[in-house]
Amino acid sequence: MLERGYAKATIREIAAVAGVSVGTFYEYFGDKESLAALTIHHYVKTLATRMRAVVDARRGERGRAVAAALIDAQVDAIEQDPRVWAAMFAIERKVSPIDAYRRHYDDYVALWRDALAGASDAPADARLDVTARVAHALCYGWVSQSLLTQGAKVDVAQLRDELHRAAGAYLAAAMDGGAGGE
Repeated sequence: MLERGYAKATIREIAAVAGVSVGTFYEYFGDKESLAALTIHHYVKTLATRMRAVVDARRGERGRAVAAALIDAQVDAIEQDPRVWAAMFAIERKVSPIDAYRRHYDDYVALWRDALAGASDAPADARLDVTARVAHALCYGWVSQSLLTQGAKVDVAQLRDELHRAAGAYLAAAMDGGAGGE
């Protein structure tokens, strides 16, 4: 799918790359969309596991330090193969039903909420949900839009730096009570 693109890849080609027969492919997947959805789900869950380890290891630290580590974990994964991540964000828009997208999105918001709640300078309970949602939206939005518009040519160092700036500035205001963060 990476070499020829999702739309042009055939089941026969996918099965050949996997080293299985077309019949075996259909025993496991009903169609190309099912394979793509499962692949996206796997990458999303693997990244969430990596980020969960960061949250657990950084509990009790300042929120911006935890956020910086979460950003690094996310960008580090993308840096390993931006081509794959760019393709997945593009394919996700074609194959993921809105309910699946919302579940993944909400799982990441919950992860951010847990990270911020465990910070030494956690936002007030009344602000925790919205702060987590905005922090995730900043990260997901910047990463996904950068990969969708720039593809594998994305400048990962710049992606990381700008994400640190944006999330750091937002969290400074939200968690310290400044600029409307109360």
